Amino acid sequence: FRLLAESYLEGIVLSENHTIIDANEQFLKMFGYANQQELVGKELEELVHPKDMGMVTQKIDEPNPEPYEITCLKKDGTPIIVKSKGRILPYHGRTIRISVLSDITQQKEYEKNIKQSEERYRQLFENNLAAVFRSEVGGSLLEVNQALVDIFGFNSVEELKKTDAHELYYSPAERYKYLRDIKKQGYVKNYQMRMRKKDGSEIWIMENVTLVKDSGTGKEYIEGTLIDITETKRI
Repeated sequence: FRLLAESYLEGIVLSENHTIIDANEQFLKMFGYANQQELVGKELEELVHPKDMGMVTQKIDEPNPEPYEITCLKKDGTPIIVKSKGRILPYHGRTIRISVLSDITQQKEYEKNIKQSEERYRQLFENNLAAVFRSEVGGSLLEVNQALVDIFGFNSVEELKKTDAHELYYSPAERYKYLRDIKKQGYVKNYQMRMRKKDGSEIWIMENVTLVKDSGTGKEYIEGTLIDITETKRI
């Protein structure tokens, strides 16, 4: 058990009546303790952030709780987020609790940053004065903002997304040329062409789009912006 515990990449701690009686090297490193003497005899709750104290006290007394996430405190008071899983079992004639902890602080920070980035992207996407879209090369509209809805005269984002992009082009020939130019260069810049609104009326738009390939599936998408230049063309 000792050899297994010391070779484990996660922190392992043994406790009896909430008191720490043993821990592996990884657990010591995780919480910033130099040796077992500094840790053995401490109450498990001393390592827990006050905000999660109630949940930990409840989980410790459960025989086999589901894994849960809590904020703990290192020896120097630095908070870390850990995922804990444990169970009660016999150990050298005693009934003790063994808990296995994984430090997920960096993972949580990464998820937080990703969420913030997604929120910023979403705000930029939805509030952009230019029309922004993302579609499959085949024509399915995946993402559109309100500006695109307004340009093509639809009532809502949902209504426009149900429309196939083929229906918005003035002619199949113009769409074919547009796709050919995108695939040839990987993008088009200040690309002007005629398109069709929901009511069938003609409009002129100028696009700046890029052909994007999903690295996992290899599927290609078209994404970018367009603006209505109908009035400019009329002038």
